[in-house]
Amino acid sequence: MTSTAEFDRLNEIMAQLTRPATREWIVGRMAALLIHYYTAELPEQVNRAIGNDWAHELKGKPAWAISNACRWWMSPSESARIAGRPDLTLEAWERRQQLEAALANASTEEIMLARARVRAEHQREAS
Repeated sequence: MTSTAEFDRLNEIMAQLTRPATREWIVGRMAALLIHYYTAELPEQVNRAIGNDWAHELKGKPAWAISNACRWWMSPSESARIAGRPDLTLEAWERRQQLEAALANASTEEIMLARARVRAEHQREAS
């Protein structure tokens, strides 16, 4: 038989596990997730719209579930599958991630050279 104290503790744990993440936390977590992907500078209005979209979609979800989903999304095998490249090996995926990270702070010339290298790599993989 469960005591009142044990019952209260279980209710407290359930409340913590199911407590929805705050809007601010969701927007911050999604910003951290998306920063891994290179994009050109976007206007503030676009960034706000993206944040609003994520906040709407994830409203009511607990923070631990959102964090686990982000880790799943970033895992190599899932990222390759989601990107439509299930044939991508872990080694090729890691090279691609390194290139994307390097592009984040690259000049226009460096980006053009990197794109040429990626195209050449894709041509090698295709043949």
